[in-house]
Amino acid sequence: MAQLLQILNGRKIDWMWNDGSHDAEGTQRDWDLYWPLVADGGVYAMHDIMPSAHPDCNRSEAYERIKATADYSALFEFRSSRSCDSMGIAAFVK
Repeated sequence: MAQLLQILNGRKIDWMWNDGSHDAEGTQRDWDLYWPLVADGGVYAMHDIMPSAHPDCNRSEAYERIKATADYSALFEFRSSRSCDSMGIAAFVK
């Protein structure tokens, strides 16, 4: 994180693609760390937002919590109509 802050040098991120942790705690931690770095009007996107049968992939729990409580101006969800496990993309606009 220190290296990222040094690189940003006070600037904000316009586009953030989170392909990090897929467990609920890690997903929430990533959000808490990186959302404040997104510029007003910027986008924070993550994938695998739908529920998963894999016990170590419960990102959807954190996603639903973030969706319900976070301060964002718009949210775009892309969900598969197929019965594929853990698919979907969400893009939050700050």
